[in-house]
Amino acid sequence: MDKDEISNFLKSVPLFKGIPDEDFDDIAEKFTVQKYNSEELIFSENTIADALYIIVSGVVNVLKSGKEAGSNEEFLIEKGSGDFFGEMSIVDDLPRSATIRAKSESVKVLILKKEEFARLFQTYPCLAYSVAKRISATVREANYRYMTSLEDRNKELENAYRQLQNAQRELLNTEKLSAIGKFASIIIHDIKNPLTNIRAYAELIERKLSKIDGLSESVLRGPSVIMNEVDRLVTMTTELLDFSRGDSNLDVEEVDFYEYLHDLVENIQGRAEKDNIQINLKPVTEKIFLFIDKLKMQRVFLNLINNAIEAIGENGVINISLENNENKFILWKIKDSGCGISDEIASRIFEPFVSGKSNGTGLGMSIVKSFVEKHGGSISVNSKIGEGTEMIISLPKSVNV
Repeated sequence: MDKDEISNFLKSVPLFKGIPDEDFDDIAEKFTVQKYNSEELIFSENTIADALYIIVSGVVNVLKSGKEAGSNEEFLIEKGSGDFFGEMSIVDDLPRSATIRAKSESVKVLILKKEEFARLFQTYPCLAYSVAKRISATVREANYRYMTSLEDRNKELENAYRQLQNAQRELLNTEKLSAIGKFASIIIHDIKNPLTNIRAYAELIERKLSKIDGLSESVLRGPSVIMNEVDRLVTMTTELLDFSRGDSNLDVEEVDFYEYLHDLVENIQGRAEKDNIQINLKPVTEKIFLFIDKLKMQRVFLNLINNAIEAIGENGVINISLENNENKFILWKIKDSGCGISDEIASRIFEPFVSGKSNGTGLGMSIVKSFVEKHGGSISVNSKIGEGTEMIISLPKSVNV
C-alpha cells in the first residue's frame, strides 16, 4: 500500500473520526504495512506492547491462554477489516492481555509504533476519545462474555448434578436388583410350590362349601379370598424373579394381534364381571399382524388390565383399541374409568420400585416397559385423578425382533 491508499483507508476507520482530511497524508506516513499468513502469530499474550494494529483486510482471532501450562488457547472473538487491536496495552503500559493470530489465508494490517501513537494522542483529542470509547466497549463486551460463560458453566454444573443424581439412583437400583437376584434365586421357586398347594386346597374347600346349605356369606367367600391372595403372592414373586433375571430373549412369532387380544379379553372377562366391570375391545376393519413373544405380551396385557380393574374397584369400564397408523407402528390403548393416578406417580411409574398401590412391589410397570421395549416399542401414560388412566403402547408392525 502506498501513502495515498493508507490515507484513504484511515479516513474510513471509525477510530480516526474527527481528524481533518488534510492531516491524513501526514498520519499515513507514520504507519507501516505488514502481511500475515493463516495461523501466523501476530503477537503473544503477556508480551510488551509496542504498537497499535489496524486490520486492512482479512480476519484475526483474539485468543486467551489457559491458566494451566500446556492448556489450549481459548477463542474470545474475531476481528476484521477496520477493526484495531493492541490499544489497551499502549494506554495502560501493561503486558498484552491476549494473543492475536491470523485466521484468513492472508491478513494485511497497518502498524503504528507506540511513540507515534502517543504523539497523535496529544495532537488529536478526538483520537483519545475514540480509544476511550473502544476500551469501554471492550470492557463491556468482556463482562458480557464472562457473564454468559458463567451462566453456561452454571447450566453445565446443574446438568452434571442431575446426571450424578441419576447415576446414584441407578446405582441404588442396581444394588437393590443384586439383592433381589440373590433372594429370588434362592427361595422364589420354593415359595411357589407351597403356594400352589394352598390354592389347590382352597379351590377344593370352595367346591365342598358350595354344596353345604346355610353357611354365611363370609364363610363361603373365605376360600376365594385365600385364592386371590395366593394369586397376588404368585404375581409378586414372578415379578421379582423376572426382574432379577434382567434381559431375556424373545421367542417371537407372527400373530393376528386383534385375535390375540380378543382371546386374552375372553379369558379375563370372568374376573371383571364379578366386580361388574365391562371390558370392551373395539373391532378393527383390517388385519394387524405383529411379531411378538406371546407369553411376554400376555404378561403386559394382564398387568395393565389387572391394574385397571384394581383402579376401578367396582362398576366401571375398560376400553381397549388398536390404531393402525400409516407409519410402521400400531397404537394399542387401554383406558379405564378408575380413580386415576397423581402426576408425581405418573411421571415415575415405569421406574423400578415405584408404585401407586400400597401392596405392590413397584416392579410390574418396569417389567411391562421392559417387555414392550424388547419388542421395539414404547409405552406412555395419560392419567388424571378422578378421570381414569390410559396406557398407550406403540408396537412395530410385522418387524421380526
